[in-house]
Amino acid sequence: MVMACTKICENDLACQILDHKKYPQWKSHTFKMLHSWPDDMSLWEEYRGIRTGPGRAKQNARDFYKKHRDKMDTGASMYWPERYRDDESEISGIQCMMNLYYENQHVFWSEYQNEPQSIGTNIFQTAPRHHVESLCVEDVEGTIPNSTTRVVAHIDIHKNIHYGTASAFAADLTMRKCWHGTFPNQGRLHFEQRNPPNPIPSNKIDAPIIDELVTAIRFFFKCKWLKPNGKILPTSCVTIDMRWEPGYVIKAMINSGYANWCFPYMGMYIAPDRKPIKEYFVHPGNTKGDYWLLDRNSEYKVPIIKVDVNAMKERLHTMLLLEEGKVGAVSFCGGPPKTTTTVHWNSMLIEHLFSQEPMYEEGKGRPRTKLRFVDKDGKPDDHYFDCLVANLTMADVYGCRCVLYLPQRGTRRGTEKFYTGDEE
Repeated sequence: MVMACTKICENDLACQILDHKKYPQWKSHTFKMLHSWPDDMSLWEEYRGIRTGPGRAKQNARDFYKKHRDKMDTGASMYWPERYRDDESEISGIQCMMNLYYENQHVFWSEYQNEPQSIGTNIFQTAPRHHVESLCVEDVEGTIPNSTTRVVAHIDIHKNIHYGTASAFAADLTMRKCWHGTFPNQGRLHFEQRNPPNPIPSNKIDAPIIDELVTAIRFFFKCKWLKPNGKILPTSCVTIDMRWEPGYVIKAMINSGYANWCFPYMGMYIAPDRKPIKEYFVHPGNTKGDYWLLDRNSEYKVPIIKVDVNAMKERLHTMLLLEEGKVGAVSFCGGPPKTTTTVHWNSMLIEHLFSQEPMYEEGKGRPRTKLRFVDKDGKPDDHYFDCLVANLTMADVYGCRCVLYLPQRGTRRGTEKFYTGDEE
């Protein structure tokens, strides 16, 4: 029996099998592509700047490497010198390895060196599914905790179906998903967006899509969210995904009669090389947080929420790691009365939460690492995930903040710091 494996993170299956003390029946060999590093890294840093520059960057970088190759290769050795990529303008294995290192250091250390970086410093771990399922509570949908100060909703638009969630937030950012569903109602707990049992009868006609969106907006604003102490809260606002078709969103907001309490929502991918939202210049009338910008001067003549979605997805998954009842934790209402299991009611929503996996991206022109959530194989539905992220964003806009005690990255367990929700 032969096992070819790669160490992806510390103490994963590959690491355990390769540990001769744990598994003496395996005769193991571990290889790394780059045996030693170049002596003169200053030339490589100059090369990196050329390769990430404008114009014929890769060609210019190759010319620079050819000119200084003797100095740049000095001290470097590798397992497979002939391993390089012609389509990347590479002429040697060492050049290829250095390119891969600069493109994504996290991938380089695991995939090419079999030396994964420490979990505490570089690997983001999402909560296991059984833990997220334990966050489902027996409260009937529509009820909210006594500590709730805001209820916000979001609508995710598609041609054949709209998804929606409403979440209740306390001032300390403790979150309760108090409703989720679709427009129109599908009458089933499990289905896929590509083939819903009860789709919107659009047939390339705009009106049914807009009408169903109007129905969704009015539904959320007519809802009255009940606390156990008998008090009732209305929906503070509804955000609406405008990436699909901005014109539909604006028209539906006007037709619903609740335009003043609706916000078009625009999720943005902000690469590590790009300026983060917290560093944006704020024009008069606009407001910003660390990961969102309320643009009141948009071309659509209505205020728009622009969001760094990957940063907010990371924040939501960080909150999901907490146990129910902790400050800043997330919980999920269980459904209608007499529901046999609260988890079953939320099972499709939980599937959406695990539809993507996190990976780190390294900045090329800027020394910055950023987490990005990418679709898993088969591109499973992630619409409720997007809705809950939008709910969390609006809670931040309204000023909900939490103070958590979390281990500081790169320190021993037990060393703690404050995490206020405003830090990256």
